[in-house]
Amino acid sequence: MRTTSSTTSSFGNKPYPRGKMDMFWTDEDLLLANGRPAKAAEHVRIYVGKRWRRFSRHTHRGWRPGIDNVRTHWSMAVQCLLEAAP
Repeated sequence: MRTTSSTTSSFGNKPYPRGKMDMFWTDEDLLLANGRPAKAAEHVRIYVGKRWRRFSRHTHRGWRPGIDNVRTHWSMAVQCLLEAAP
């Protein structure tokens, strides 16, 4: 990545915790070392007056209500960032 730190956020879906969390958001300037966004992180949206880069990620096993939660969601997000920036 081109930066050493970033603000991150997650916005829960209305039916959470029954509904899945499949996206997380970072500062807009979180880019790969080559200056490009990571795969499925090309979109930027404005929320509460701030520009956020959207990382769209879907787990292969699907969302498991009663098992998956904010902790498992952020675990997936951290893994995603580690894999994007070897």
